[in-house]
Amino acid sequence: MDCRQDQAAIEKLKPILKEAFRLERKHGPTLSESYYLMRRNSRQINAKPWGLSYGSGFPQKSLRSIEFLESLFPMKMEKWGIKGADNFDKEIDLAGTFLIIKTKGNSRQDQIMAGMLFQRAWLKAIHVTFAQTEETIQMIAWLATPDGGFRPGFRIATENLLRQQ
Repeated sequence: MDCRQDQAAIEKLKPILKEAFRLERKHGPTLSESYYLMRRNSRQINAKPWGLSYGSGFPQKSLRSIEFLESLFPMKMEKWGIKGADNFDKEIDLAGTFLIIKTKGNSRQDQIMAGMLFQRAWLKAIHVTFAQTEETIQMIAWLATPDGGFRPGFRIATENLLRQQ
């Protein structure tokens, strides 16, 4: 695991990340998976409350019109992929620090382990910064209201995710 904050590394990483995401968005199977996981309106979100939605990337005031248009005239997959890459570019331009997690392979288990490592690193960084010697931070959340309001993200009830033993 590596954390990069120096300007030279950041300026080198940004174009690489942008190009990598663009490649993913042009790779048929990867694009297809994301495209079909997209929930384009409230009806789709309520029916299958997982996957992707426009809720996180758009202000509440413009979200309804986007959902309406996407419901009636969904973007073709290729255009949707390019639009997503363009939005990703804008987000990357705002980044000031990068945490890099590397694995020896690319199996599903490697990906899950990397995600678990990311979560542990994030909690450790918060613990070191904000906890006293005898304390352990178990959870942290931030509260804010973005410009234009917000829309709740996907939620699946915990009991629906657990298997009975």
